[in-house]
Amino acid sequence: MVYERLPRSTKHTTINNYSREGRVTLISHSVSTTILRTCHEVYQEALPLVNKAMREWVQDGGVKIVCATTLGGLVALQELLRVLCYVCQTKVC
Repeated sequence: MVYERLPRSTKHTTINNYSREGRVTLISHSVSTTILRTCHEVYQEALPLVNKAMREWVQDGGVKIVCATTLGGLVALQELLRVLCYVCQTKVC
C-alpha cells in the first residue's frame, strides 16, 4: 500500500561548541505527515499507518548523540553535557 511507503528521513544536526576539543552531532528521525492533510478519507486510511511509522521509525529510533572529541572518559562526558545544556538554553536546534 502507498501509505506504507511514506517518506522517512534522518537528520544530522551538528553542534559546534566553538572549541578544538570536538563536536556533538544529534541524529533524529522523522516521517512525513503531509498526506494526512489531503482529505478526510485519506486521513482515515493513512492515520493508523502514519502512527505505526512514527512509533517504529521516530519513537523507537530515538535520538542518537555522537560525540567526536579528543578528550577522554569523564572529561568528554562533562563536555558533552555542557554543550547539550548550552543548546537547550539557547534553543540552537
